[in-house]
Amino acid sequence: MSRVSLVFLLNTANHANKPPAMSITPQPEQVAHSPPPRRFSEFDDPTLAVMASQGVHGAFKERMLREIMLQDSCEYGEAYQVLAKMNEVNERFVWLYRLPYQVGIATTLCLGISAVPMVFDRDLALWFCEHYVKAEVPSDPVELETTFKVGTWTWQWMEPMIGTASFVLLSLQLVRSHMQKIDLKPFGRYLESRRADHLSKKFPRYEREIVRDYAKSDPWGRDTHIARHGHPANSVIPHRVGR
Repeated sequence: MSRVSLVFLLNTANHANKPPAMSITPQPEQVAHSPPPRRFSEFDDPTLAVMASQGVHGAFKERMLREIMLQDSCEYGEAYQVLAKMNEVNERFVWLYRLPYQVGIATTLCLGISAVPMVFDRDLALWFCEHYVKAEVPSDPVELETTFKVGTWTWQWMEPMIGTASFVLLSLQLVRSHMQKIDLKPFGRYLESRRADHLSKKFPRYEREIVRDYAKSDPWGRDTHIARHGHPANSVIPHRVGR
């Protein structure tokens, strides 16, 4: 028998004597015996602390509920009633805080959509040039017979506006980046901190940082439907209003 054949037979025998490898995937009986957590209320405190450090809103909410139960010596459902009152305080002027963002969204959308016809639409370009730009209109109609020629003509006044707007936005983004590096709060973070401080002052009997963390994790009232309508369970999967 050759050496190669002997090695092959020894390897085959070794594999035959090895016990079958155990599967690392969960089996149905294991899941049935120890089902995984489905709600944040089923997690222990260390797990909630880790999830809260990662910015999970449900973990902040569950920590707030347990703090209410601890300080008020109440049941889980009663803690939800207190949480509903906290949400009312936290969301009192939420429409006002949303207003700058809504105005920004509407303005940006209008400018972005209107920029295309302002550059390439012949009739709109002629009207805008006559009333605002006061530039010379090409005397030869051939120079404006196609969309691309219209864009070449309008670009002489559209380019400075678009370029300046782009540079302003770039500058603002750079300012925001530098603010975050030296721990200065941009507008949105500043509003969140002010609201969190206000909520902690309204409910001083609870741990201040737990209240502030909960307020900042729910800045736009996503918890309104869940807490105010008496849902006693806090699901790991986020609730969606209207489902």
